[in-house]
Amino acid sequence: MTEQDAIEFGKKVIDLGLKDDTHTFCETAISALEKQIPKEPIYDYEKIKKHMNIGIKAPYCPICKSDVLGENNDCFQYCMECGQKLEWG
Repeated sequence: MTEQDAIEFGKKVIDLGLKDDTHTFCETAISALEKQIPKEPIYDYEKIKKHMNIGIKAPYCPICKSDVLGENNDCFQYCMECGQKLEWG
């Protein structure tokens, strides 16, 4: 079962209308599984000291918009703020 299959299954369980711990569990599981599906960072122009005080197109998390480039220009595999898995195309 892929992450996407599990997400679809969880949504079907939620659609049953159960209002107990099962509903909460499925919502939490879906949220966590969606973060495991890699997404490409978004790029925006910025000028900050961290990047040698020059204007560059800096990568940001597509979910929470946090900076996903490390101090040494390392590309994070996951967003350090929200946990979204990143795909560096």
